Amino acid sequence: MSVPEDKPKTKILLIGDTGVGKSSLGNFILKSDVFIVGDGANSVTKEIHIGCEGKDDRSDLVVIDTPTLQDTSKENESWLNEMIKYIIGQGGIQTIVIVLDFNNDILSHDLETLIEIMCNVFPFYPFWKHVCIVWTKCYCYTPKNIIESHKTMKKDFFNKQIKKRIEEITKREEIINMPLMVYVDSQPEGEDNSRSKEEIERLLKEVRGLGDIEIYRDLETKGSEYKAIIEEKYRQEDLTESDSNTIPQVKYMRREIRIGYNGIINCGDWEVVANNTNSNRVKNFFVWLLECWNHFVKGNA
Repeated sequence: MSVPEDKPKTKILLIGDTGVGKSSLGNFILKSDVFIVGDGANSVTKEIHIGCEGKDDRSDLVVIDTPTLQDTSKENESWLNEMIKYIIGQGGIQTIVIVLDFNNDILSHDLETLIEIMCNVFPFYPFWKHVCIVWTKCYCYTPKNIIESHKTMKKDFFNKQIKKRIEEITKREEIINMPLMVYVDSQPEGEDNSRSKEEIERLLKEVRGLGDIEIYRDLETKGSEYKAIIEEKYRQEDLTESDSNTIPQVKYMRREIRIGYNGIINCGDWEVVANNTNSNRVKNFFVWLLECWNHFVKGNA
């Protein structure tokens, strides 16, 4: 059954890490294979897919699929600014869906940065009223009691990692309501997937009732910086010492992402701040401490 042609479009923006299943979720929501789906950790979505519409009873839906933050600053600038331009042109969107892997409870550096960008692109309080979380890879054969036990863990994940990160961004404790969380298997491979279908219906009932969330910027203040975001990550490489010997090397890297008053986003180049093969032992020890903190403290927060 189709929906009336004059029914307002409901626009859904998907953000998340590589390999969590954003594209397959988009197809599942739209009931149409409009997005190319990968088979693992390598990203298939290299650019933003704007305005893909559903069919029949989903014809009022528009899904925007996004790539993960890339190492190349120009690629990031291109799709981030394309996304902003599209949302402004559409007069806003209804919801932002953070897509997470049901089997992974660690918030990555890239997703942290994306959330921080969103917090600065959209007015903060209206923004969080429009956020939903979809846990993908919650396989249709997973027992109901296992899913129910995980729901408590997922709420703890939100409070300890996402909410905590938001408070770090805004520099104050925020009163943030728990967003709607749904659990789906968007690639059931012939199995009974009625549970996931019901979860998607629950999601759509929520987002169809939301108004537009708009991007507001002072377009007269051109060229002035609004917010600078520092993104940090580690990269592990093998340093070749000879034909028969390689040394593992961990590089500590940093770059700056600037969001202007006019809504334009500029991504700086990655800079190597330090690495653990440097001859300076003090610096090596410092990098080692940062790695330990990132793994044990931040990963288990």
